[in-house]
Amino acid sequence: MVVANNRETFMDQLQREIAGSVRSDEQERVNRFARLFFRSFPLEELHTRDMVSVAGILYACWSFLQDFEGGHARIKVFSPTLEADGWSSRRTVIQVLSRDMPFLVGSLMGELNRREVDIHSIHSTVVRTSRGEDGRLLDFKGRHAPAPDFAEESLVYLEISRNTDARFLADLSSSISTLLEEVAVVVDNWAPMAEQGRSAYDE
Repeated sequence: MVVANNRETFMDQLQREIAGSVRSDEQERVNRFARLFFRSFPLEELHTRDMVSVAGILYACWSFLQDFEGGHARIKVFSPTLEADGWSSRRTVIQVLSRDMPFLVGSLMGELNRREVDIHSIHSTVVRTSRGEDGRLLDFKGRHAPAPDFAEESLVYLEISRNTDARFLADLSSSISTLLEEVAVVVDNWAPMAEQGRSAYDE
């Protein structure tokens, strides 16, 4: 199990795990992402996990971040196994990568509550990214880092009660995709409408 009374000790433990399992030429980027991803992750949640599982979460999210074309949200719903994913969890995992926008996390929680699906963990990280024309990640920074030409993206990691039914997982992924398309439309329309309202009030 992870034994750490503070975030600095935890990050030291995780860095040792990364040093033993990640190629040397990738370690700096993975360590930088780990500090960003786990910056606000509750330590009490980590105490119930072993370091291999924590590293599995990190590598899954790091891999997920690598490709994004910036249009529709990218979604993955899966129940990790050692054979298929290189790590295992007693939960089903939902990963969402989207342009940063309001109502994102609340909408996800609302959809899961509507389905009466138990949420065991939810963590959202805003990442500022630079990508190639093919959507491949070139560089990244934290939300408040000065990077005017970088895009703001939200990486959301959720754990729900484990379910291995392929139809359930596919249906959940599809419904989340539809939901987030609707949220994006609302967000895109909200700003012009708010501006029109302010203009009308000023007149």
